[in-house]
Amino acid sequence: MDFDKLMRKHRRDKTSRKRKRKSSSSNSSASAPSSTNTITTTEDTRQPSNKISRQSTNNEKVLEYSSQYSDRNFEVHQSKLTKVDREWTKPYQFTEDWHTRHTAYWSHHLKSMVGLPINYLEVGCYEGLSTCWMLDNVLKHHSESKYTVCDTFCGVQQLEDVAETTHVTSLTRQRFDHNIGSVQGVSHLKLTLYPEFSCNMYYKLFSNVEKKKDEKGNENELYDIIYIDGSHVARDVLLDAVCSFTLLKVNGILMFDDYQWKLLKNEYNCPGLGIDVFKSCFEHLFEPIHIGYQYHLKKRMNGPLGHVGSTPVSDNRSKSNSNSNSSSRIQGAIKAEEAEKVLPIPEWWVQFVSKILPSVVSTTSASTTTTALQKHIMVLGDVEQSKIEYFSEQISGGDSTRTISSSSDESHHITYISTNLTLKQKLNMNASPNNYTLYIGHSHVILSKELIKSSYTPIYDIIIIGNIGGDASVSINKNIN
Repeated sequence: MDFDKLMRKHRRDKTSRKRKRKSSSSNSSASAPSSTNTITTTEDTRQPSNKISRQSTNNEKVLEYSSQYSDRNFEVHQSKLTKVDREWTKPYQFTEDWHTRHTAYWSHHLKSMVGLPINYLEVGCYEGLSTCWMLDNVLKHHSESKYTVCDTFCGVQQLEDVAETTHVTSLTRQRFDHNIGSVQGVSHLKLTLYPEFSCNMYYKLFSNVEKKKDEKGNENELYDIIYIDGSHVARDVLLDAVCSFTLLKVNGILMFDDYQWKLLKNEYNCPGLGIDVFKSCFEHLFEPIHIGYQYHLKKRMNGPLGHVGSTPVSDNRSKSNSNSNSSSRIQGAIKAEEAEKVLPIPEWWVQFVSKILPSVVSTTSASTTTTALQKHIMVLGDVEQSKIEYFSEQISGGDSTRTISSSSDESHHITYISTNLTLKQKLNMNASPNNYTLYIGHSHVILSKELIKSSYTPIYDIIIIGNIGGDASVSINKNIN
């Protein structure tokens, strides 16, 4: 079923639901007995009565306000919009007005930020409707406000079963430029535009934040408000959510569009799944401020980013004498360490290695070994010493007495990211530096760089994820890249 047919069916279903609600409401009004002693109550009849007086929690207040913009109530809210409500869009060129329905609660949640110097990030702008509203209602009221916008301006083209809710044409970028230029009183505000995929933008933003830390370590390039309305695929929304939360200031606001959007039957193609997974990992770091068709939250604290790894291997690799002395010292340390304690290799790890390196484990013939070594391997985080060394031995042909580099074959390559290397790993790197890459730094920055460098093409045959430090928020940050 193509997208146009899907949209027509969606509109017919929505019209049918409206008629049923209207009919049900009329019937209930007609059947209700008239009485002069009618008692008016504001108690929410959907909840069981609670006779114990207590103070409402923040989450209850959020749900109480958001209920008018959630599920069926949101459809009713849209149906009541008039030409007067859409009057603000007249100076602009839009094919679809997807934003007027949100302006009421945007005004409610963002009113405290009007008049402040705001750094705003928007992921997915289409023709710039929400961007223009932010400029006209929030950003232009302070001369030091600035905004960053990311959009491919080419829609979703990778997957056939992904619904593209906006009909992107060659004129989409032109309309965006025209609309931004039509907002009065914002020519002095700085616009940074990324006409590319958001994952590409995040790497550049992460690098920029690292470079512009002040002397006290404060990150001045973080954002006060971030709005995510890009891809509708759940995994893409999850990536945008995790990266954006890292770039959000404490007490900043993160807003997701289409939380209750369910145009397609497959949940993985709807934003809600990605947002819910993000919430499960980060819920201890924020509080929700709006739960309806959109989901808004306020960041309360930063999650730990984990360790940045060990110091790099000696820079004296090019000097043969230093290299030889270093290797001798490490060899002596390895023997002393092995003599002190021999750690058993878990059976499940042996089975795992035999699955991913079957030809190496099963035989030591030169031909099969060469085939198995033609692999790109990433070790992300700290893996228990006995396990990683067993893995290294199997790659080198199952001989525990030699290093990987003792083989003349250099077609394999191992990348270590943010990890504390064992003595044997350091020895291997010193002996054969061309077979290894070592990155020291936060994984979300390094992995973004790797993604850009590979032009979004998978390059690793094996990825082993160990202890990357921090909490669940860090774990998901590293895995999704």
